Amino acid sequence: MSKHEQLEKEVAFHDAIAERIAVDDERAKRFFAFDTPAGYYANQLPRLRQTLLQALGNPSEKRVLVYGCGNDSAAIWFSKSGAKVDAIDISPKSVENQQLLADLLGLRINAVVMDAHNLDLPSDQYNIVYGNAILHHLDLQDASPEIARVLKPGGKAVFRDVMSGNVFLRAFRFATPFWRTPDEHPLTSSDLALLAQEFSECRNTEYILSGLPFFFFARIMNDVILKRLGLRLQIPLPRSVYANLDRLDEVLFRLVPFLKNQAWLCLIVLTKESKAECGSKSRR
Repeated sequence: MSKHEQLEKEVAFHDAIAERIAVDDERAKRFFAFDTPAGYYANQLPRLRQTLLQALGNPSEKRVLVYGCGNDSAAIWFSKSGAKVDAIDISPKSVENQQLLADLLGLRINAVVMDAHNLDLPSDQYNIVYGNAILHHLDLQDASPEIARVLKPGGKAVFRDVMSGNVFLRAFRFATPFWRTPDEHPLTSSDLALLAQEFSECRNTEYILSGLPFFFFARIMNDVILKRLGLRLQIPLPRSVYANLDRLDEVLFRLVPFLKNQAWLCLIVLTKESKAECGSKSRR
């Protein structure tokens, strides 16, 4: 399959998802209430919230590119935090939804349809490039240099994404193929190494290992079995459970570092070399 055909499949898939989303005051207010751009996941995971906010710093007055804005809350969070926000996505309907949500809240974002592999944007433009669950949809051989190109020297690219993980992740993906396109894949160690090549620093932190069985069971029951049976029952996903499991994961990862490779989510923080660093290297 050609890259153009893959791209068209991604557009159709994500447009179909976006068409089913209600863009209304309720969704806008829910997005506005999140206190990080990672939304729901950071609300559940204290370590992710802390690490993410530390990596981003104060975004006020900074130029931010929300890379693959989809239908989530990142562009809203950056705009309400005072950043100057451009948001891109390959799905025209997702871009339309983002702009409508911002308009409902009286926030300024510039949402544009654009291929993440080929950014029609100036070089050295952004202090921050941010994305939720976008990298595993891309050909990183093409996308990674573009991310680095549009960042200002000293700028950061921050991504919350999914890892190749363990048997529970593979079972979950096998049971829910309708939630994704066939060409995507969770990030592998090779993908992370490819990303790191374009940047002077790459830091990864990992999340959700001990809670994988609980999470997958609850999501499959709620979003697959119960929904298809037409039942309104839902298995609760209490925040306290995730917070406790997150603390357990922190201990496990410290005691047995290999287990980090078996986690589900990761936060990737990439730093572009500053001009001062470039000058220092050139004088050596």
